[in-house]
Parts: sequence; structure tokens; C-alpha cells
Amino acid sequence: MYYNCMIKIKPTITYHFIEDYIYFIIAGKAQKIHDPDKFIYSLCNLLDGKRDFHNLEIELKNTHPTKAVYLNDILSTLDNAYILEDTALLGSNDNLSEYDKDRWSRNTEFFASYCKINDDKHDHQARLKQVRVTLLGIGGLGSHILYDLAALGVYNIRAVDFDKIELSNLNRQILYSESDFGRNKTDAAKDRMKTFFPTNNFEFINKKLSSSADVEEVIKGSDIVICVADKPRLDIQKWLNEACVKNKIPFITGGLDVTRAVLCTVIPRNTGCIECWKKAVENGDKTTLNLLQGENQFPQFEMPMPALVPLVSTLTGLMISEFTKLVTGVSKPQSLGKLLAFSFDDLSITEAESWTRQTDCTVCM
Repeated sequence: MYYNCMIKIKPTITYHFIEDYIYFIIAGKAQKIHDPDKFIYSLCNLLDGKRDFHNLEIELKNTHPTKAVYLNDILSTLDNAYILEDTALLGSNDNLSEYDKDRWSRNTEFFASYCKINDDKHDHQARLKQVRVTLLGIGGLGSHILYDLAALGVYNIRAVDFDKIELSNLNRQILYSESDFGRNKTDAAKDRMKTFFPTNNFEFINKKLSSSADVEEVIKGSDIVICVADKPRLDIQKWLNEACVKNKIPFITGGLDVTRAVLCTVIPRNTGCIECWKKAVENGDKTTLNLLQGENQFPQFEMPMPALVPLVSTLTGLMISEFTKLVTGVSKPQSLGKLLAFSFDDLSITEAESWTRQTDCTVCM
């Protein structure tokens, strides 16, 4: 399988020979292989991306004539450890321009750590370029998320909000400045994104969401939805869930709860939905159910919720990480059917709730 490859050790990986072992340093961890005659070490010194399998075999027969027959096996071992790449394959994805490859070169080196020799690390960036995202809310959380999505190389974003910019926003809302006071957030965000990412294909909608039908309208054509809208506080999650489940669109949602930050991810027909979560509570946790019912008796007043920028940026980083995993498939998202909570006090991430699809769920049945 390696015959036509121009094989190279990934530039992010170093190797060292110490006392009969070769050590590969990968993301701060050392993997070691017993190599008493330095066969593997000699091979690694040849893996510069300028030799194919045939040339490697010839050179190794000169230095290790009895071991050269194991070349394919050793390459397989190194490949299964995500150590190798094929320089002949890299950059062959036609969906990325030279601009893309240069601007997001640091992304692709990150994605390379999840690639084997027959994978092109640029494919993951191409998925980010092509994915269609709807972002609900571009306030405290949403302004970070919009910026991060653009920095990640997401070309297609529809951002929805209805608020105007005011002084108290600026402790956490990084898209805006004092010269923007009184402007619609959608207008100011559009201007800011033009300067940061001129080739974007973003759409900004100034609209207050008032029903699941409203949500359904703005998410049409999306591959994934990120919701950080918080008004009206008790209804937005219900509308989001109904609209996304109906249209089979995965969504990530999260918010701040004073000194903790929470998030969850739902893939309709795969994980349990938000209504399944409520049903699970009804079916098994009467105390929490009573507390929730008591909470619902309070009017939906618009109190100024606490929001500290370290919590905001931490939560949005977690949400964008989960988004990246969903889109590229490089790793499994950890918030599927779970409410994960980050604590400001001890920096821990814990599973606050978990649930599965409920047979009596009226939304995703």
C-alpha cells in the first residue's frame, strides 16, 4: 500500500534514539519502539518525502540487508501511529484555493495529526469551507463564535440577531466598539467581518425570533446550527429543538449560568433531543422536575445576566471544538446527548446531565 507514496515523517513529530529504543514525540507524549540495530532509526532518517518505497528498500538493503524485507511492516506500524504523510498527496484537494491553503496552513497542520498516509490533511479544511452554518445570536457568545468560525475558515454563515449595541456589551462582545453604539449588531458585525475575512459568504439577518416557525425559516439550507441566543430565555431552546429536529439539522447550544458555562450537542434521530432530556427528567428525577416547574412559574423578565469574558471565551472555545469535530470527523464530539459544564472555580469540565432518545418524546419520535 506504500509503493507509490513519497513518504515523510510529519513535521510536527520528532524522533530520538536512546539506549536501543527509538522515541517518537507526538503532542508532548513519547512513543517508543525497540530498535537495537537502529533499523527503524535509519529508515526514519530516509523519510524526507523525496523517496518512494522502491528507493527506500534499495538504500536499506545496503545498510540492513536482513531487515529490509520488513520495510512494509515497519511503515504500517508508523502509519498506524499517525507518524507518516505522503508528500505526493498533500494539497491535491481542488476545493481549496492557494489563498485557502496559505491562510489556513496552521489548521491543516493540526488536522494532519489525525491523518494517515493515504489521507490529505487539506480535506478537513475543505469541509469547513463548504459547511453551511446558521448562528443564532451574535452577542457575548455569538460575537466570539462568529469571529472564531471565520478564523477557522468557515465561508458560509448566516448570523441572526435583533439587538442594538450598548456600552454594557463591551465587556465581552469582541466584534464591536464604542463607535458602534446604537447600531444593529448585524450591521456592525457585517462591517467587521468584511475587514477580517473579505472573501466570506456571510448573511446577516436582523430579526427577533418569536416561534419555532421563525427558527425554521432562518435555518433552512443549513448543515448545522449553533444557538447562543438567550431571549426569550425559557422558549428559545424549545423553538430551536423543534425546528432542528423537524429539519434533521444537528445543533450545538450553550450558555452561561453565573459561574459555570454549559453546552450540549444534538443530532436529530441519533442522540436524544432537548425534549427527550425533559422527558428523561420527568420519568426519573422528580425533584429536578419540580424545580423546573417552579422556575417556569416566574415571568420571563430580561434581567442583566452575569457574564465574564473568561467564561465566555472558554465556552465558545469548547463549542467551536465540538463544531470542528462534527464537521471534519477528526474526533468524536463529547457533548452528544450530554450537558457538559465548565466550572470557573476549579476549571473542571463535568457531565451535568445525560440522556438518550425517549420513546414518548413528541418531537423526535
